[in-house]
Parts: sequence; C-alpha cells; structure tokens
Amino acid sequence: MRPIHGLAVFAHAAWLGFKQTVSERLILFGTFLVYAAIILAYSSVFRAIDASSLAAYKLTQANLIWYMGLTELVLFCMPSFQYRLLQQEIRSGDIDLLLVRPCPFWIVKLGDGTGQFCARLLALSLPCLALTGAVAGEAFPGTGRMLGALLCAGLAGPLLTASYFMLGASCMWLRQAEPAFWIWQKSMFLLGGLLWPLALYPSAVRHLAWLTPFPALLAVSAQWSLPGGGWWLAAGVLHQVFWGAAIVFAMARVNRALMRAIQEGKGA
Repeated sequence: MRPIHGLAVFAHAAWLGFKQTVSERLILFGTFLVYAAIILAYSSVFRAIDASSLAAYKLTQANLIWYMGLTELVLFCMPSFQYRLLQQEIRSGDIDLLLVRPCPFWIVKLGDGTGQFCARLLALSLPCLALTGAVAGEAFPGTGRMLGALLCAGLAGPLLTASYFMLGASCMWLRQAEPAFWIWQKSMFLLGGLLWPLALYPSAVRHLAWLTPFPALLAVSAQWSLPGGGWWLAAGVLHQVFWGAAIVFAMARVNRALMRAIQEGKGA
C-alpha cells in the first residue's frame, strides 16, 4: 500500500468518525455533565490540601484543578468502550466482513477513532475548560500554553485509539480482553498522572513513569497548565511523538497478527 493511499483512507475514515460524533449532541451534553460532576467533586479535595505543602513543589490548588481538568478532558474525548466494540466484532464474526474492505483495516480504525476524538475535543473544550477555570478561580497560564495543551491533547487521540484497538484485539489470544484492559487502564491512571502531576510522585516512580508510554496519553497535555519548565514541555512533546510512532507501529503489527490468526482459524 502506498503512503498516499493510506493517508487518504485515514482522512476519509476520520471525517466519517468526526461527522458521526458531531451529530450525537445528547451524548456530548451528557458527557459534559459527567465531566462537570467529577471536576466539582475533586476540586473540594484539592482545596482541602494545605497550600504550604503544595508551595514546596511550586504548585497551587488552582494548578491541580487545571491539571485534572485537562487529563479528564482527554479521557472523556476517547471512551474506553472502544476496545469492547472491537472485541464484539471479533467474537460475533463481523470482523470477517470488515477485513475484506479494499483498504487496511487498522488504518480505518485509527482514522475513525481519531475523528471521533477530535470531534469530542472540539465540542467539549470550550465548556469543559470554562467550567474548570471557574472552579479553579484562576485563568489558564497564557494563551500559548492553552494552545500547546490542546495540541498535545489532540495528539493523544491516535495513541488512545491505537491502544484500545490492541486491547480489543487481545481477545483473539486471550479468552476476554477485559483483564488486559484493566491492567492498561490502571497503569495509565497511575503512571500517566491522571489525578496528580508527576512532579508530586516519588523520584523513582516519576522516572519509571517517563520510561512508559502512559505520560504521553495524559500528563504531557496537562503539564502545560503547570508553572515553569519550558524545556520540560518540549521534552514532553518529544516523548509523545516517540511513543505515538511506537504505538501506531505496534497497532499495525497487531493488526497483521490478527488477520493471520483469523485466516488460520486460531483464537482463544
């Protein structure tokens, strides 16, 4: 397959996924309500933290609220049930029809998921970040940083799509994909810094986290809300680009193994 053809397939699938998600206005509204409930609940927890304890890390309670607002925004833009949909397609046999398309299956899935993610990000960014700013009581630290955060959030979309694809495909070799999903999700929450900036982690855990792909999913976009660290922001972007390429490459390899297993009639 020529790269130009692959890009065309990806773009078309992304556009279809984008249009489908934009039309689901009631779902988007419900997503915002759940997001709002989480931010309001955790903001009270952050405000209960002693300000002097955070000052030692050059952080404030508002920084923590903004940080979590961004990590939750990324999560809400890519529902985790995507892996289960692929598992259902494999278990039901629908995957056989999808594989006979005259275009690479994994590129279609990557484009569709990325399009859906971008649609949710576009629809939810303004209301979610406006709510987060009102709860935090402080504006985001600069327009440039906001654009950087949203750009990195957008780059997290293909990474999450690819990871959920591989998790769903794991049911071909495992009896169910759920165990692999729960391990991945809990690792993402911990090592990706869902609730707390990685700067608050013990040194050993923090260094371990940056050796994994998980910060590229959540922490890299959210750390734009934290003070200082211009060089650290650039390092985060490079980390995201590196793991993005690695995860998408792994997705293509898993897709090849999945097709071979289906053709040979293998599977758990």
